[in-house]
Amino acid sequence: MTVTVTLESVAAMLRAEAEQIAQKAADDIHRELPDYLSIDRNELIASARLNVARGMLTLEEGRAPRDIPDGEARQTTRRRISQGMTIEDIIRAYRLSLNAIHNRFIEVAREFSLTAESTLRGSTLLWDVGDWFVADAVKEYRAHAVSEAVRRSVEEADVLRSLLSGSTLDPALLPRVRALGMDPSREHYVVFGHPISSSRERWTADLSRYGSTPGGAALVAEVSGRTAALVTRVPREIADRGVLAVGPSAPLHEVGASAAVAEQILTLVPGGIPGLHDPSTMSWRLGIPGAPLVTQLLRQRYVEPLAGEGDFGAILLDTVQAHLEHDRVVRATAEALVIHQNTLRHRLARFEELTSCSLDSTDTVVELSWVLAARQSGGSIDA
Repeated sequence: MTVTVTLESVAAMLRAEAEQIAQKAADDIHRELPDYLSIDRNELIASARLNVARGMLTLEEGRAPRDIPDGEARQTTRRRISQGMTIEDIIRAYRLSLNAIHNRFIEVAREFSLTAESTLRGSTLLWDVGDWFVADAVKEYRAHAVSEAVRRSVEEADVLRSLLSGSTLDPALLPRVRALGMDPSREHYVVFGHPISSSRERWTADLSRYGSTPGGAALVAEVSGRTAALVTRVPREIADRGVLAVGPSAPLHEVGASAAVAEQILTLVPGGIPGLHDPSTMSWRLGIPGAPLVTQLLRQRYVEPLAGEGDFGAILLDTVQAHLEHDRVVRATAEALVIHQNTLRHRLARFEELTSCSLDSTDTVVELSWVLAARQSGGSIDA
C-alpha cells in the first residue's frame, strides 16, 4: 500500500526532530553572530523550538501566520533588545534559525518524495514565516525604541543630577552609569551652556555626538532649566553656535567640583556671546565670585563716583569697558562706539577726573577689568 506524503505528514516528521533542529540553529547563530555569544545556548535552543513549532504549524495550516500582538516574534525581539542586540542581528539570527528548519524540510521532502508542487508550496510558506517574523520584530523594535528613548532620557537626567550634586559618589550609580554607555574609569568634563544660533534639540543632539568617544558615551540632560552634559571630550565643533562653559576634567567621583567651576564660568560669561569658555580662557575672572570684598572695594572706587552723573555715568562706564576691550586703542574704540575720537577722549578724561585715576596705570586697568567683569556676570552694578 502506497502512503501519500503531504505537507502535513512532513510537518509531523519535523516536529519529531524539533530538538535536533533547534540545537543546530543555536550553534549556527553562535558561530555566525559574535554578539549572540553572550546569550546562553539553552536560551537560544528554547527560542529555536518556538520557531520550529511556528514553521510546522504554518505547513499544517497551509497559510502564513498573521499579526500576533504579543506573539513569540515580539516577545523574542523585546528580550533580545534588553540583551543589547541590534535589530539587524535579531533578524539575522531568526533567518539562521529558519535556514535550519528550511534545509531540513527540503531534505525530508526529497527523502520521502514529496511532490515538487508541495515542496515548492512548503518552501514558500516557510519563507512567509520569515517575512512575518521580520515585520513583527520591526514593529516591536520601533515601539520599544520610542519607549526606550523616553526611559533613557529620564535615566540620563537622574544620573546626571546625582553625579553633579557634589556629594560622595554612590556605588549604586556605577551599574546605571555603565548601562548608559559611560566608562566610570575615565575622566570627564562638565559642560553647561545654551544654544544661540541653533535649536535646543539640535544643540542637545550635537553635545551628545561630539562629546562622546568610543566606549565613552556623553550624558546630556536638562538640569535646572539649562543644558548640562558630562562628556569625555570637549565638543568644540558646536562652540560657534552657543555658550559652552566647560569645567576641568575630573574622575567621576570628583565631577561635582568640575561642575562648580563650570557654573562659575557660565555666570561670568556674557549670555549673548557664543564660544568655548574654560579655566584657561577665563583665567583671573574665576576669582571674582570668591572675592566679593574686592569687588565691593573696586565698585566704590570706580562706579560710585559716577552716580552723580546720572545716565551719563552709565555711558562713561560703557565707554571705558569698550576702550579696554579694544586694548585702549582710541581709533578702534571710537569706531566700535560710532563716535568721534575727540568725543571718546572727552569721555575718558571725564571718567579719570571723576574717579581720580589714570587709564595709563596698570593697576587701574587690572582693577577696572575686574569690576567690569563682575558687572557683566552680575548685571548692572551702576551706583
